[in-house]
Amino acid sequence: MKRRDSWTRIDPTDLTPGDIITETKDSKVLILVDRIQVFPDYWKPYAIVHGNAVGTGKRVTLRLENPVPLHRARNLDRYQETA
Repeated sequence: MKRRDSWTRIDPTDLTPGDIITETKDSKVLILVDRIQVFPDYWKPYAIVHGNAVGTGKRVTLRLENPVPLHRARNLDRYQETA
């Protein structure tokens, strides 16, 4: 398990389930990664990262371009409630 901070450039292919990443520059939201889908063959490679916002019980889905500072990642469904 690794912790990734938002000011580092993250290569989504280096993420593994169980990693903890921060979504915001001030590290207020911690995300426990549970699934990564990588799409390397597009003209602009990207990954979809699925996880849980720690302490909130909410699901998070991020689109990460390869590589991208995490605080610039687009959150596809901002803190959806878990089913």
